[in-house]
Amino acid sequence: MLMSTIRSKIFPLRKRTTPVLVAASTHKETVPSFEPASQTQINLLPFELLSNIFLLCIDADSGTYVQDAYTVSHVCTHWRNVAINTPQIWTGPITVSVHPYFIREAEEERPVYAEGLRAWLARSEPLSISMSLEGFRMGMWSPKTKTSSRITQELAQTTSRWHSLRTRHSVLTSLIKTLAEGGPFTSLEELELEDMVETDGQNTDVAASVSFLNAPRLHKLTINMVCRIPMPWTQLSHLNLHALGHSYSAILDILGSCSGLVHTSIVLSALHSPPAVRATPGPQLNRLESLSLTVAVRFGMWVMSFLDLVHAPDLESMAFLCRIKPALWGVSHLTDFQSRSPNITNLVVGWNGSPLPCADLISILTHSPHLTNLTLDDCFFDNEFLRALTVKGDAVSSSLAPRLSSLTLTGLPEAGFSEEILKEMLESRWASGDSDVDMGSSRRLQTVVLGGEFVFSTAFRDAMKELQASTDFPSSIKILEQYTS
Repeated sequence: MLMSTIRSKIFPLRKRTTPVLVAASTHKETVPSFEPASQTQINLLPFELLSNIFLLCIDADSGTYVQDAYTVSHVCTHWRNVAINTPQIWTGPITVSVHPYFIREAEEERPVYAEGLRAWLARSEPLSISMSLEGFRMGMWSPKTKTSSRITQELAQTTSRWHSLRTRHSVLTSLIKTLAEGGPFTSLEELELEDMVETDGQNTDVAASVSFLNAPRLHKLTINMVCRIPMPWTQLSHLNLHALGHSYSAILDILGSCSGLVHTSIVLSALHSPPAVRATPGPQLNRLESLSLTVAVRFGMWVMSFLDLVHAPDLESMAFLCRIKPALWGVSHLTDFQSRSPNITNLVVGWNGSPLPCADLISILTHSPHLTNLTLDDCFFDNEFLRALTVKGDAVSSSLAPRLSSLTLTGLPEAGFSEEILKEMLESRWASGDSDVDMGSSRRLQTVVLGGEFVFSTAFRDAMKELQASTDFPSSIKILEQYTS
């Protein structure tokens, strides 16, 4: 009887494995026919195949990109010809500098840098390239010196192919003017002017001498408001604006000119006096989807009035990073803004200051009923806030932030809340199997990130592992070790 049972189990296994064994035997017989091809010398590979291998091996985003490109072009004559005639290899982002660290002091060695730059730029033709400029500031760069003049000349011949331009530290307006005279910025799509643009004393009227109005494709801009170079504001879709020390009126004027703005990030100062009354209404940013607002100065009670003047009805993502005292900020300014932007689904609140009142945090979440992603950083919340987030029974739709699927709590202090209450809140929002019919997949809490100075117990960690294991859908609970915000 036992043997019959065993035989009955063996037969189905044989039936399932026989096709696999036959297929394996067939593949084994065909292997020798491929061996000569697999042993072909690499220098005999077709041009197209070897070129593709090079492109796969060279990562333009790695820190060794330039060295890797030069390496494959110096192995042998065949590889060199393939590399030089594959312009895609030479189109990754490069940094050109006149800083002494990059250009050696010996006069006879300086032309080597300029010659290498010329060769690199020539190999990338006719494709677009990404350019970073470093050290082109007063005292380091001058069109009168031989090396600077040669480097500038090589750069100016390629400006029409620049896809992006980034300046590290300040640059001279005379350099921008020289580059623009070499050729129009017809391919430029991204521009980052990290610091103020210096004048060299020869021409202080920057607006009259330098302009990016002739860049028809420019749509991403990072700029310091100290820079007075005219920009094609109306065609911008992305704007990062550093406006420390500038009036809100000047910032609003720029935003008002950006009618097609989709994403914007603004760094501004808190005011020490009320903002000037505007004769015209604030900018109507009807296409804006993402707004990041960073207030970099701790004191000043009129900072929130900036939000009163901005209208973004279709806003989906908002980050509010602030360092002012809670007593000075006025939560109603933010909640009124949220009421005018009812479709916010992604909200980041970073405080890095005194504890925010629990009532303010609850009010913020109440005014974003469609919220799916929430990040609180250094907000110093307490048990009252955690209880407010806890779902009571099956009443998900009537709870605070009913659609929340991703929650990140970072910068957690050493004390101030109970991990048991935190656990209860997470469990109440975590659906497993058919336990909650009212909670659809879009309303499940699927991603949780916790981090800060708070030391979670082993019991809490084990409970989180069990909670994640209880789901039948992709989920993640991460506890960052010794996180520093």
